[in-house]
Amino acid sequence: MTADLSIVPMPAERVPAYFRGFADWYAEALAELGKRGDDDLHAHVADYLKPWLGSDGLPVASTVFDILVDGTPAPVGAAWCGSADFGFGPIFYIHDLRIFAPWRRRGYATEALRTIYALSKTRSGARGVGLSVLAHNVAARALYDANGFAPISQILVRPF
Repeated sequence: MTADLSIVPMPAERVPAYFRGFADWYAEALAELGKRGDDDLHAHVADYLKPWLGSDGLPVASTVFDILVDGTPAPVGAAWCGSADFGFGPIFYIHDLRIFAPWRRRGYATEALRTIYALSKTRSGARGVGLSVLAHNVAARALYDANGFAPISQILVRPF
């Protein structure tokens, strides 16, 4: 990649809009997984987000970042990251990594993952970088596999 990519904290005034977009995306993803029987997927996602957000709509113990590329007028993506511990020691957890549609397939997600990994390795005291991915997102799973992420557990659900 020829352009320089950087990851900087998103201005606080834009973070609530980011989470509204995240909620819309996640509700849509749940619908794609066949969870259409849920009367209100947005309410389900709002309940999921409650422990992660303060009353001001800003994340607790995590940060939303803009993904910037030199020469572009606006962020090419966003990442929501923070510390987590799922029982095997602290990790720097990527809750969400999104490259916006016009900027996909240009290597920015790979570069963002490398940047997050390098920064968290030197600054976080964590044992590694973790994330989760929806099973039907084949492109994201391939991206994470190509960047050295390996499954350590898997949640299986048998729908009603």
